[in-house]
Amino acid sequence: MKDTHFEMFYSNITGIYREIQRIRTNYSADLNIKSVQVFWLFLLKEHPEGMIATQLANASQTNRSLVSRELGELMDKKLVAYRENGMANNYAQKIVLTAQGRKLAEKINAIAMDVQLEVSKDIPAEDMQVFYRVLTNLNERFTEIQKEEQK
Repeated sequence: MKDTHFEMFYSNITGIYREIQRIRTNYSADLNIKSVQVFWLFLLKEHPEGMIATQLANASQTNRSLVSRELGELMDKKLVAYRENGMANNYAQKIVLTAQGRKLAEKINAIAMDVQLEVSKDIPAEDMQVFYRVLTNLNERFTEIQKEEQK
């Protein structure tokens, strides 16, 4: 019997993804934002200098047009703003968190840390470091394969 680990890999990755989506959806409703916007606020917290919409889309592996459509809502809620740079065109302007947005992003960060600590509480720190290193390597390899297939 050949053991490929495919079933275990697929079901674990799918299960983790579904749970993350469920948690994100539940918390986003409580935070009065859309689930797709959660990670963008987190990313902008991590990049206080701001990010242009294309960078935000790439970093979150989200469609650029979706980011553009949803930014207006975040701006209407006064969670993000364009960083002033004198350009008439918003396309290349950096998006930054407002004070209200930073408060919400800190709340998102605290929730994320609580979830991470809870799900990994019985796993030694060294094992978690190996897990994240392997997960990153797998993700990079899958990305390489995708790029090779697109050629």
